[in-house]
Amino acid sequence: MLSSTARPLAIFVLYGLFAFSPFRLFASSDTHIFTYPNGLKLYVAVDKTKPRVQSIIAVHAGSKNDPADATGLAHYLEHMLFKGTDRMGTVDPKAELPMIAKIEELFENYRATTDPAQRTMIYRTIDSISGVAARLAVPNEYDKLCQSLGCEGTNAFTTTDVTAYLNDVPSNRLDAYYALEVERFRAPVLRLFHTELEAVYEEKNGSLDEDYSLAYDTLMAALFPTHPYGTQSTLGTTQHLKNPSMKRIREYYDAYYQPSNMVIILAGDVDPVAAQRLVERTFGSLPSKPAPAFNKGSLPPINKPIEKTVIGPDAEWVQIAFRWPGMGHPDIAALRMMDMILSNNKAGLIDINLRQAQKVLSASSTQDVMADHCYNDLSGTPLPGQTLEEVRSLLLSQIELVKQGAFDDWLIDACVRDMRLRRIREHETYQGKAFYILGALSFNLPYEEYIKDLDQLAAVTKEDVIRVANTYYGNNYVTVFKRTGERTDIESVVKPQITPVDLNRDTTTAFAESVLSRPYKDLKPVFFDLQRDIDRASVRKDIPLLAVRNTENQLYDLTFLIKNGTRNDRYLLFALDYLRYLPTATRTNEQLAKDQFKLGMSFAPFCTDRDAYIVMSGLDETFAESLSLMESIVAECLANEEALEAFKDRIKKGRRDALKDKYTILYRGLLPYVLNGPNNSTTNALTDAEIDAITSADLIARIRDFFSYPHEIMYFGPRSAKEVAQVISKKHRAPTTLRPAPPLPPWQTRPLDRPEVLVVHHDMVQAEVYMYGRSLPRYDTTISALAQLFGSYFDGGMGTIVFQTLRESKALAYSTGSYLQRPADTTQPYVMTGYIGTQADKLIEAIDGLQELLHTLPEVPSSLENARSSVKQSIASDRIVRNEILWNYITARHFGYTTDQRRGTYSAIDTLTMSDVQQFYSKAVKDRCKVIAILADTSKIDMKALGKYGPVRVVKKSELFPYSE
Repeated sequence: MLSSTARPLAIFVLYGLFAFSPFRLFASSDTHIFTYPNGLKLYVAVDKTKPRVQSIIAVHAGSKNDPADATGLAHYLEHMLFKGTDRMGTVDPKAELPMIAKIEELFENYRATTDPAQRTMIYRTIDSISGVAARLAVPNEYDKLCQSLGCEGTNAFTTTDVTAYLNDVPSNRLDAYYALEVERFRAPVLRLFHTELEAVYEEKNGSLDEDYSLAYDTLMAALFPTHPYGTQSTLGTTQHLKNPSMKRIREYYDAYYQPSNMVIILAGDVDPVAAQRLVERTFGSLPSKPAPAFNKGSLPPINKPIEKTVIGPDAEWVQIAFRWPGMGHPDIAALRMMDMILSNNKAGLIDINLRQAQKVLSASSTQDVMADHCYNDLSGTPLPGQTLEEVRSLLLSQIELVKQGAFDDWLIDACVRDMRLRRIREHETYQGKAFYILGALSFNLPYEEYIKDLDQLAAVTKEDVIRVANTYYGNNYVTVFKRTGERTDIESVVKPQITPVDLNRDTTTAFAESVLSRPYKDLKPVFFDLQRDIDRASVRKDIPLLAVRNTENQLYDLTFLIKNGTRNDRYLLFALDYLRYLPTATRTNEQLAKDQFKLGMSFAPFCTDRDAYIVMSGLDETFAESLSLMESIVAECLANEEALEAFKDRIKKGRRDALKDKYTILYRGLLPYVLNGPNNSTTNALTDAEIDAITSADLIARIRDFFSYPHEIMYFGPRSAKEVAQVISKKHRAPTTLRPAPPLPPWQTRPLDRPEVLVVHHDMVQAEVYMYGRSLPRYDTTISALAQLFGSYFDGGMGTIVFQTLRESKALAYSTGSYLQRPADTTQPYVMTGYIGTQADKLIEAIDGLQELLHTLPEVPSSLENARSSVKQSIASDRIVRNEILWNYITARHFGYTTDQRRGTYSAIDTLTMSDVQQFYSKAVKDRCKVIAILADTSKIDMKALGKYGPVRVVKKSELFPYSE
């Protein structure tokens, strides 16, 4: 790293005015790094694609830094950093702060008390004082300011090693945004603590419904028994969450949230000189002290296999994990290469020998890389009649092949090329650049070392891989068997009694006004032109080609869009999935998979209910060869009867397994049933009997007829439309005459006009609730501006009506929302949708709270102005680029408009008033949501109380799916 005092000339050459600045700079490729006197680091990556900047403010501390007797602190503090300071988020800090201090004292008493009656009395006092203090709070002022500045993706996350705060900011508002951020981190106030605690409880209870989370915690505990990676989880233990400490959270903040322990990442349309000065004016002048050093200690060796079992309602799987050293260790590159040789999703040993050969239902190898320790996780799910122990043996057998060197010599080079392709893809967006940089902090690596990983991978030899396989892979592994059954040891967090707090919705602090009044230059919106921005050609007269030039790199995306979907042919999806197991006359299916990987080619056929697609991507230098390979796979595929029978069994087993997953039941079963009735995309699937009757001849006929239907081709890459059309015309194997496009069988939206409650039982802690109602009768381009303004006002983020009411005021949910669902086509109605995920014992309160908002719209003028500003700045700072142009064109054509719809929204948004929003609400939203869909454990909810919302019916899974468990 260059030093400004030791090498002023070098910096002067690079940056002129920075020659004598009191910070240090390191420049690598397109990333500039500045180190300030207080230890803060700033990373700047320039990307002029859009006038936006991804900001990440990251702290080098995560859940591993939590005290062992108060886990979950890092995560809870992350939540509290959205609550404001003594200048932001309060109307009277002098009156409020003594009450918050008293609440903190009461929570310490609460922690120290074990008598249930006394704890209840203390919490009632906390609740009472919190209600008074809340009247002085300006809730979500930080979020409202972000919305008004045009920020998107306002969020944060906590990992084992890092806590990060995110915003995607219009480039012209960076000055105001960093005035906001430096205030946020200056002196946070832990206000509205007990209602936010409820949100954390909801998040914890949600994790208890995830078998994966339970298996992960079990795996980590066995792998790292003396390190916080294994001894504590990010969300914290249930017992610690029941005994929160504001005092310990403040102490954590004071210890770790020091500039010397933080980095700021800015990636996008930003000038490094201006960025350096901006951060120097804000964070660069904050006082700092060293953060506590972390001692990772040592781990006891694993001398023999460790076995653990987790029981839950989801389908069975097995995980096998081997410890690796931490990032930065000399063997990490070879170990990462070993993982890719095992599984790269195309031509790894597991991919070919187990997945392609259909010896298991599914299998993979993944690398979980962290700062102190890493591990390799092999997982698999069983076939019908196969045991988890047999799956484990198959996975371990692939490791033995690596130890013996029984893998192709070319595979290492192909893995390196695949990683380079992935890195190029990652850096195509400014957000990708920012998160790539964040990895250096997450892994605790100097950036100049971090960016060498691809070169280090390229230097790995076959001998290196064999060596690390034999060194790190023996009987030193942990197995977690995830078995299906009823949970008996889950301790959820029970809700305390909380009185809804009053909110100062329409109050703005002097600090907020100062942020919004900072001068800035307007950004001028740029709208895409459906004709000008797309290059057109023809492969032949009846096969059009739409193209957009990639001027940034040598990668391409090629999509064949065919007018034939599963509504027309229920067997089509099955046929396209079968294709991956088929050989041609000249290549086995194993050779085809390897050839694709060698070419750096991605090939994915799939279909929806309306259309079918083949999506290809890869390097331009292998474009013609990859296209030839794809065409031969489709036109020359041959039957593989053994593979077909195995495929049938795997599909049926996979579907039965999916019926144990709450998300499948909810999103693939219950919600389509509620919206469309018994004739929907899920019930349209093949029955088991139909699958059993399928023949290879039926499927291959469909595959070979794939290009016989009307289709068009979309290309994004470095070639012109004319050049691409010439290549495709020589290789495309479409018949001389195309069939007419089949008519689309209609799927109607249900009336949704009468009250009813549909409940599906599932073994779970929380309850998932959706409300539906038919809204406007047809798709209407004229309401675009009003609908977008309403959406931004009603539920456009954490500072808007729905979130504030249900989470901030009433503490009823971790996740909630409501939106107007756009029709699938111009003949269908809009559907108003409400959602809330809540604890089972809060179900009735949660439904009442959401229904109240869908009955009466609160008027908050300041929130409307925030929403207006958000919509305008989002449009002004957005750019439709790259292959987004092609997909926006397809969408525009589907809905029948010929210009960029954002143009009308932008010009109309300033003319709309609260009266317009209220009228729209009355017409499209008010009292529309009459149908309630609930997924929950029916033994944990009050089924009788649900009757007040309409007739209650328990829906069986057999009504939702054309197959059974």
